[in-house]
Amino acid sequence: MKPINLLIAAVLVCLVFMACASSKHRLVETTMHKKDSVHQQSRSVVSTEIHKAIDDAIFLPITTGDSLVDSVIHQKLWHFKTFKKSGQNSYTIRYNTTAKGFDITSKIAGIENSLVQKSDSIQKVTKQQAKKVEIQTIIKYRIPKWFLIFFAISLVAVYLLVKLKVI
Repeated sequence: MKPINLLIAAVLVCLVFMACASSKHRLVETTMHKKDSVHQQSRSVVSTEIHKAIDDAIFLPITTGDSLVDSVIHQKLWHFKTFKKSGQNSYTIRYNTTAKGFDITSKIAGIENSLVQKSDSIQKVTKQQAKKVEIQTIIKYRIPKWFLIFFAISLVAVYLLVKLKVI
């Protein structure tokens, strides 16, 4: 009976060290996320320049000091008159017989100049994000459960056979 008890005890000790040992396994999963984004920024500056209308009148006298020459000039130019107009701009030149000279008048319309300066900027941003996931798997038994159950039943059967003195 001693050798069978020793055998059973040795088998039980082996099973305890082999079957009941637990171990942890780590499964590490790493995922990389890459995110691209584009930022566009537009900015415009408008500068406006306004010029007011101009009304101008000039008298240009024509006198030489010699009466004969002055009379010839007066006879040739007494009927001189010119006028031009374009939109709101115009000028007139005519000979003034009483003052003996040219009357020059001009009208220039107001002007509005607008200057638009645009500045655009595009910026590309790339972000990388790493995500690490650790999963722990715990294995409780290295020997299948059905084998342990069969072994326990066998041990009980051997113990009963030893008690009944069959073995």
